[in-house]
Amino acid sequence: MYRNKIALLCFFCLLSIPQYAASIKGRVVLSEDWSPVVYISVIQSFDHLYTASYDFLRYQVELDSTGYFEIDSMQLLSDDRIYRLHVCKKGDPVSTIMIGGQEENFVHFIMNNNSSIELLKSNPNEGLQHCEMSGQPFGNALSDLFALQERLNTRPALPSAQNRAFIKQQVLTELKGIARSSSSDIIRLLALHFINESFVTIDHLDIMEIVYNDLSAKNSANPYFDAFAKEYNFLLYQKKKKTRTSSGGWLLYLLLIPVIGFVYWWLFRRNPQLRRKSDEQKVQSLSNQEKKVLSLLKKGKTNKEISSELHIEVSTVKSHLNKIYSRLGVKSRKEIIDK
Repeated sequence: MYRNKIALLCFFCLLSIPQYAASIKGRVVLSEDWSPVVYISVIQSFDHLYTASYDFLRYQVELDSTGYFEIDSMQLLSDDRIYRLHVCKKGDPVSTIMIGGQEENFVHFIMNNNSSIELLKSNPNEGLQHCEMSGQPFGNALSDLFALQERLNTRPALPSAQNRAFIKQQVLTELKGIARSSSSDIIRLLALHFINESFVTIDHLDIMEIVYNDLSAKNSANPYFDAFAKEYNFLLYQKKKKTRTSSGGWLLYLLLIPVIGFVYWWLFRRNPQLRRKSDEQKVQSLSNQEKKVLSLLKKGKTNKEISSELHIEVSTVKSHLNKIYSRLGVKSRKEIIDK
């Protein structure tokens, strides 16, 4: 009887121990220029997809003489997250990310606590974006999304205005279809993120509303959904404000504008601290990536320099600038620098 109680107690103790079943393994064949180590980072924000930071690192493991590596019993969150595997050239910081070309040194994938990922990069002269990967949830859905983004940013063979507009519309249609019908919450949210980066966001509130209603009940603690919800609610507020302004009572508003403007100017002139607080609130409404762009912009950096420093496309920089101008209520770089 006593032994049975001990056995039962041990059984319940085993059940209470967290079980970590996730694993990742594979073979990464590298040239002699690269360090034989792979790094795994967790990406908690879509704004950080192409941002490198030591703080994002979760695991690191050395490759053996054949390029093989394996990480078992990984302690991951139970729900899906985007992870990034990357390698570094000898002598480079461990957080170095190289975007584009044959030396692109990273690959993104979706993973959870039950995933078993396997990858193979057999050609040492190709970037990691060419590796074969299996086991990730939702198969190739993530790589298909990145391919659409790449198509949007790639110059067409015949770069006429008609061709660019046609490709842009095609990509938009495909992204909307993915956002509307994908079985993966992350894929739906990432498709909307790409739409918001490259197109006029407020024109797509209809599809954002569908995704918001579908996901709000089950994603309240998800960082990707949280960022999306803030963007959606801000745009919804902007639209409602615009509708109220354009509907009845416009004449009254027109008459009140000079009075309100004078009071506003008088208060701000007498209270510089209030003016600074208002500007700070506008800056705080920006995303982390937009704040980084703003900081570099105030230092006089060009779009190309910002792109290089943040490791993002120039088109992405322009998209961030449009949002910054809108939220800060300015029309040019000069106004931002003067403020």
